Amino acid sequence: MSNTTGNSRREKSFAAIESTSQINARQLAVLLGLGAGIILLEITFRLPLKLPGHHGLEAMALMMFGRLSSRYAWAATVVGAGAGTTGLILGVGHGALMPVFYLLPGVLLDLAFRVRPLWRDSLVLLPLIGGLAWTSRPLVRWLAAQGFDLQFGSLTSGLAWPIAAHIVFGTAGSLAAMIAWRQWRKKKEGTP
Repeated sequence: MSNTTGNSRREKSFAAIESTSQINARQLAVLLGLGAGIILLEITFRLPLKLPGHHGLEAMALMMFGRLSSRYAWAATVVGAGAGTTGLILGVGHGALMPVFYLLPGVLLDLAFRVRPLWRDSLVLLPLIGGLAWTSRPLVRWLAAQGFDLQFGSLTSGLAWPIAAHIVFGTAGSLAAMIAWRQWRKKKEGTP
């Protein structure tokens, strides 16, 4: 029976991409490569903006794109692990907490997808979820500062400004990824 109402068929809709617990070597390499790309972009674009969370633009763009483009249920976590591992190998700053700064946003993003897989269709809600996942960075810093008496420059004026900035940059990066992913899917499916 033909589809004459103009609605997408189930197999063509974005929601039809089901999560799986299986990942092959090629998918793993691509996701880890996206994580490495996060660190390489951070190293390449060391702009002295003095704005907390500004690397959320590239980090959440690559992490969100990895999450959206993969059927693997823990895709964003793998991207985060790739970023954390690459950062450790290349000696990128952030100290011993550096792997957590990339792994935790990936875990939070994957958990959000498990709670409500249809969020991938929302141009408002999904980028905001990405922005909120990116705020785990200042929260981890704040917890470390409280528990271990550590000092972080981004927390000198309190926690509100770093959280707000992380939400903005993480949301913008996530939105860019979502738009790119939608265009990629349309091209792949051959729809205008």
